[in-house]
Amino acid sequence: MASYRKRNGTWEYRIRYTDPATGKQKEKSVAGFKRKADCIEAAAEAEKNKKRALQFRRQRSIH
Repeated sequence: MASYRKRNGTWEYRIRYTDPATGKQKEKSVAGFKRKADCIEAAAEAEKNKKRALQFRRQRSIH
């Protein structure tokens, strides 16, 4: 799940996830959004892409 904050006049999101290869927590953050709505939309897209990439890695490691 993403978290949002306004920093220096722009919006930022942070996504936390567990790296399946190492089992360690990782974090991705992107800033520079003028509107919170744009930030939320970008975070949702990033989460969807990250989830898809993790599923793809799991499938490749199984076969």
